[in-house]
Amino acid sequence: MTYTFPSIQDDRPQPWRPEDLTALVCQNQFMSPDDWRPVTFVAVLLGESGGNTLINGKTIWKPGHPSHLSVDGGVAQLNSYYNCETESFPGVVPMADVDRFDPFKSMDRSWILLTENGTRKAWSYQMQWWHVYTSGAYEKHTSAALAGMSSYRATMGMGPGPFG
Repeated sequence: MTYTFPSIQDDRPQPWRPEDLTALVCQNQFMSPDDWRPVTFVAVLLGESGGNTLINGKTIWKPGHPSHLSVDGGVAQLNSYYNCETESFPGVVPMADVDRFDPFKSMDRSWILLTENGTRKAWSYQMQWWHVYTSGAYEKHTSAALAGMSSYRATMGMGPGPFG
């Protein structure tokens, strides 16, 4: 079964629902819908952007630092300096600034960050790149993320699995 994502071609797209974000995180087997990690990462995305694919975050103010005046953007709030101007990891080509606002390309880049460019295997994802994770602010979004997982699983005909 294929999930139908919201249009990203709209002039004024609506924020993606937790179910949509769950589908994004679980597509291409990035993360398993039978696991708690997609719920955590969707809570991170909700905390960072509220599901808004076109949101620009605050400007980073660090005079003298290379990331001075950089901006976080898109559903995953990817930083313009670290993702568009430099190599996040050796051999990882910087992405086009506009690609931060495409949720599919944003997830591709997020996967690189989560797995440290594929060097992290098994269960250990690196969510420390997102401030709402390190601060614990994502926790207030876990109920919505869990509801999104349940809704996604129902839409895809999976049954409740470990979440119900």
